[in-house]
Amino acid sequence: MAIKTRTTHNLSLKNKKILVTAGPTWVKLDAVRVITNIFTGLTGCRIAEEAACRGARVTLLLGPGGAAPRPKRAGRIKIVRFRYFDDLRRLLRKELRTGRYNALIHSAAVSDFAPRSLKRRKMSSSTGKTISLVPLPKLIDRVRQWAPDIFLIKFKLVVGVSASGLRQVGRRSLSDSDLLVANTADKDGTIKATYIINKNEGICEKIAKRSELPKKLLNLIQ
Repeated sequence: MAIKTRTTHNLSLKNKKILVTAGPTWVKLDAVRVITNIFTGLTGCRIAEEAACRGARVTLLLGPGGAAPRPKRAGRIKIVRFRYFDDLRRLLRKELRTGRYNALIHSAAVSDFAPRSLKRRKMSSSTGKTISLVPLPKLIDRVRQWAPDIFLIKFKLVVGVSASGLRQVGRRSLSDSDLLVANTADKDGTIKATYIINKNEGICEKIAKRSELPKKLLNLIQ
């Protein structure tokens, strides 16, 4: 008589500690308004779920984009919510300085600009406004200061370039990260192409469907 055996789960990341960032960051304009972006954090949530299913101990720093891990899998993930750029910077520094993480998957859509001066009260909507913006520091550039030996996965988005142009931009953007997920989007923000690029081995893998990214990325990480 044939005996049916239960398929074992892929526990290739068992007991590894992975930090994932996901979602947008807010930057205050005045007492009630913010600068943000259109991204929801869904990709980062799915990556966190996949890592947890493979046995990793996952901490997810999740911004105010509306996405969340699915209820059946959320129990395996430690979720820490944030809203503002400064919140994410503080949380990243705090978590990375513990030294307990093996990898950081930094998929959050972090704000690039802030107003030169913050209005403490609500600005009147009855007259036109000119707002001067200044660049914010790149959090990804601080990671090696806070966790020199962590395995670092960086995300890069460019708009209006071809697939070949995306690969070139991605390779230039690797800097001190171990893997880079390079995305190109059209003018309305719709993702058109995604590549995973590995600086050390020259891997450049195209992701045909966005839903394939979590598994393919974690296959490379493990």
